[in-house]
Amino acid sequence: MDLKQIENILAIANDGSISRAADRLFLTQSALNQQLLKLEKELGMPLFERRSHSMIPTEAGQIYLEGAREILQIKENTYKKLNDLHQEGHGTISMAYSPERGAEMFSEVFPVFHLLYPDIRFHAKELRNKRTEQALLNKDVDLACMTYTEGQQNIHFSYIANVKEEIVLGVPASHPLAYLAG
Repeated sequence: MDLKQIENILAIANDGSISRAADRLFLTQSALNQQLLKLEKELGMPLFERRSHSMIPTEAGQIYLEGAREILQIKENTYKKLNDLHQEGHGTISMAYSPERGAEMFSEVFPVFHLLYPDIRFHAKELRNKRTEQALLNKDVDLACMTYTEGQQNIHFSYIANVKEEIVLGVPASHPLAYLAG
């Protein structure tokens, strides 16, 4: 098992088909299919259920894909640490943001941060709050902009309140709750 093979199998899972993955990887369908068949033979079990127009990971495939993602994350983290060691004052910060408000918060903070630290690169990805928390726990990201309520705080994190906002309920004037509006 090599890293290129891992990346190729992940591409099949992400694209849902060998043909789309092959196009994106600039490989022939046949070459990519042969890689998959060889790996499945080596493992002694199928990694994907082949359907007419899609490839669905089997239970074994899901286990393989989880391990593959972990391996690639270790590689990325190692390269990042080596790069940061080599270039003091340089580096990459990986960040997740929630679709609800995180993107807006990120767009407010990033321009100022970039002016202060132009040699620091940001790698940002949009994730739902639960996936964001998991990414923080797994150290897949360094920090996150997300929304939460006081009761949702995770004991494994430190929180810095950035914005507090009021939430309002809008109803038609004829709605029974409309009388509550002052």
